Amino acid sequence: MKKHIFLLILLFVSNYIFSQSVNYYFEQFTHTYSNLSNPISINNGEVWDDPDYGIPIGFDFSIFNHTTDSLFFGGGLGGSILDTTLNNIIYASGADLADRAYNMNSNTSLSPISYQTNGELGKKILKIEWQNAGFYEDENGDYYTNLQLWLYEGSNMIEIHHGASNVEAIFYLWEEDLCALLEMDWDTETANGYVLEETDESYQFGFQNVDDFFEPNTFINPPQEGSVFRFYPENAIGLIEKEISNIKIFPNPTSDFLSIKNDKKVEMNYKIISIDGRTIIQGKSSKQNMQIDLRSLDAGMYFFHQNTRAKSISFIKN
Repeated sequence: MKKHIFLLILLFVSNYIFSQSVNYYFEQFTHTYSNLSNPISINNGEVWDDPDYGIPIGFDFSIFNHTTDSLFFGGGLGGSILDTTLNNIIYASGADLADRAYNMNSNTSLSPISYQTNGELGKKILKIEWQNAGFYEDENGDYYTNLQLWLYEGSNMIEIHHGASNVEAIFYLWEEDLCALLEMDWDTETANGYVLEETDESYQFGFQNVDDFFEPNTFINPPQEGSVFRFYPENAIGLIEKEISNIKIFPNPTSDFLSIKNDKKVEMNYKIISIDGRTIIQGKSSKQNMQIDLRSLDAGMYFFHQNTRAKSISFIKN
């Protein structure tokens, strides 16, 4: 196997100094997985391992502090994507993905890579798909996985959608799979960024300094079909108070209480809604100032909705 290639990738390009100052948050939820409809082919039938392709995003997208309009495969892993600086890397998969035809001496791809851009101007979504992707070390081509990487215009959110997979447990452990969003420093051969690991059968997301001593807790089991990993920067939800009509909520992020300022004392029915659409807290108030107790909620992103305005707003519970 290309052992510890997640770290060996640090040997790849040139000199760079960290400029990362954007905080990212993590959410996991489920969403029905569907193959892309009439996408644009990336590999064009070519059998691939360590693909080297370019992808036009179709809009400006920011990773850490850099805005790009194109992406590139690279770095020795089939599921790693770089921006135009070649310094910021999204690991949709840390496994060593390859075309299922790669070890079969076939000239016809069994694992198409494709993309499409959907949505209206200002709200577009780039979707990159690995369909029926295999693994470099799977000499018989028995194992496969399906996944998509979604990038959101405006919010700069990143989502990794998981489809059906068939991978033997022991083989999958050997693949040392994980997901990450890293900014490389090629001068010191290190990286800073956010890594999604699995510990005690639960996912842990946090900032990491990646160097020769870093030993990630890689995934124990393949993510279940329909699982979505979302990474979103703090500016996707804002760090200052936000206003819905005449009603303001603050602070954002918050730890214990969400304050509501209702200057015109509008009678409202409000809800706190989880990322998967469940109503967690609800109530009714016309007070000018009130607080909602969030201490019982898990850390993550939630939505505040009230009946005088159709649009909900998001906030972070630390």
